[in-house]
Amino acid sequence: MKKGLFFLFIILLFFTGCEQEITVHKSFSAGVYISNENINVRGNFIRNSNNDLSLTVISPKELSDYSYTVKEDTVKMEYMGISSSCKISRLPKDAPIRILQEVLREFDNKIQYLKYDKDGYKVKVSDYIVKVGKNGYITYIGNSSTHISFVNQSN
Repeated sequence: MKKGLFFLFIILLFFTGCEQEITVHKSFSAGVYISNENINVRGNFIRNSNNDLSLTVISPKELSDYSYTVKEDTVKMEYMGISSSCKISRLPKDAPIRILQEVLREFDNKIQYLKYDKDGYKVKVSDYIVKVGKNGYITYIGNSSTHISFVNQSN
């Protein structure tokens, strides 16, 4: 009888699965690919320990070297020696840098709700899905219209 209960316990444990604990890297640098119905962009992305963001565009060629830096709620934009600053809330809601700032800020409060999936972990943030790889790095932010992929992450 005891052996039967033990095997039943093992089978239940196997089918319910044990979720692994994961440490999510909040600060990281990565290559980034951003696409939506308006644009496809490749660039370099950094999020530091103060939650400041930096995005430098590599392609398309017409936007190459365009950069954004976000500190708190202000975004500084630079291109060909010309710079401009404004509140990030003044940018269009579908501006990639605004999406990144808003989703990552909210994601910090939802890390504990990550659900394990065969490809890693994921959680819904606003109307976006955020995916985290088994290595603890964010790999994807997206919804039906905007897709942001991170590659070659490091601290």
